Amino acid sequence: MAALTIKPTHKAVVAYYDALRQLSLLDLSHEGAVKVAFQRLLETCAGRMGRTLVLDWEIRRPEGRPLRVDGAVVDDFRLAHGYWEAKDSWRVGAGDAFHGRKDAERRAGFRRAQQPPGRRLVSWRRS
Repeated sequence: MAALTIKPTHKAVVAYYDALRQLSLLDLSHEGAVKVAFQRLLETCAGRMGRTLVLDWEIRRPEGRPLRVDGAVVDDFRLAHGYWEAKDSWRVGAGDAFHGRKDAERRAGFRRAQQPPGRRLVSWRRS
């Protein structure tokens, strides 16, 4: 698998942080406000690896309804190499729809990729 090497000074990373800075000046930090900035960063990173970010990706499961995530990084064969699901950290709580979906993803064979301490990043990778 190709490894992504991108520096904090890369144009896409700088643009992402500039967008976040601009949104913070407007006192905006909710999912809908930052989603487009992060989407652009993911598109750039995926492109550097010869992959494509596809929005609103459906994950079909043998049992139950399909899961939908905000995006998936896929190759030319439509194989997903990563999933993106944006969530507001203040909305995440026990018993909400997000936690039920997270449990369903775990049962479907996805495992947590990384979760930095103190952050609300939840990323799943198919085992």
